[in-house]
Amino acid sequence: MTSKRESWIDIAKIIAIFGVIIDHTNNILYFNQDIAFSSYYSVTLFIFLMGVTTYKSYCNCVTPRKIWNKVWAITYPYLIASFIVFVYYYRMFDFNMYWEQVLTFSADAPYYYVLLYIHLIIVSPILFGLLNYSDNAWKQMIVTVLTACGLVYLASVTTLYTNIKDIYGGGGKLLGGTYIIALFVGMFFEKYKNALTGLKSITKVFLLVVGIVLLILWRNFICIDRFQLDQRFKFGAGLNPPSVSLLIYAFLIFVVVFLLEQVLMAVNLNALNLIWTKVSVLGRHTLYIFLYHKMFRAFIMDNMSFENLWVARIVYFSIMIMGSILIEYIVKTVIGFARKCYGVRQ
Repeated sequence: MTSKRESWIDIAKIIAIFGVIIDHTNNILYFNQDIAFSSYYSVTLFIFLMGVTTYKSYCNCVTPRKIWNKVWAITYPYLIASFIVFVYYYRMFDFNMYWEQVLTFSADAPYYYVLLYIHLIIVSPILFGLLNYSDNAWKQMIVTVLTACGLVYLASVTTLYTNIKDIYGGGGKLLGGTYIIALFVGMFFEKYKNALTGLKSITKVFLLVVGIVLLILWRNFICIDRFQLDQRFKFGAGLNPPSVSLLIYAFLIFVVVFLLEQVLMAVNLNALNLIWTKVSVLGRHTLYIFLYHKMFRAFIMDNMSFENLWVARIVYFSIMIMGSILIEYIVKTVIGFARKCYGVRQ
């Protein structure tokens, strides 16, 4: 786990995409609503991780080109996915209908996330600048605290009082509503995480145990409370964009995964480290799994039936994940071939 790409981030992405799939197979693969409530952390966790990776990428420099590359990196797979799912669902192609769905992020339900991501990428350089406003520790602390307070107020206003073409969730809120808080926290964590990495191994183990206990307790609380707590805060219903319950829940998962890697590194067992690293590779494909999993869900529902629920779960998860990765491979192969044919540099 010494490579520049941190395995814990990809592991956390796997946990997040599993949350997405579990949420979107409610009343198909399970009927216990505690499972559904337990899965609602998914998108918020993705945004925490986005904060980490965005901060890392800005450490060298922030340029318009870099921001555009980030936007394009999610836009072109989104345009292709919208086309593929449109043709699959309608068994035809109509450009006007397709373009309307592209502009409203409605070719498939989860695509609101693309607009949410673009909002947050656009504002992320400002957050990075505020987190690095001054070399003076006291001045920086004051700016950071003021920024955090300002974002909480801004998130309340944008969540409750903004609407973008009735797009679902954070995509339909200016600057993503409360998701901007998760982005900021992720960026803040990345800036100061060395305070955790520098701790003694026994302290990391202690913090990991505490984190796991708190995570279990908070998950159980959410299943019992059903977001009633969130009615006391001015962030809306608390589901999407998230209110306090889900922000805390996703952050606990985020920290536990980070600490787990720290403990594994401290233990330094080659077998465990190898498994951790190999499993993390799946996290590199979560964008395509996110874009295509519901199309494969529809395919399975239309063409397969199961008597055993566990067999159904294995088949659904396998096809939704591997099918999406196969499409990713095909898309990237075709694009690479087209670039070569037209003499376009990679």
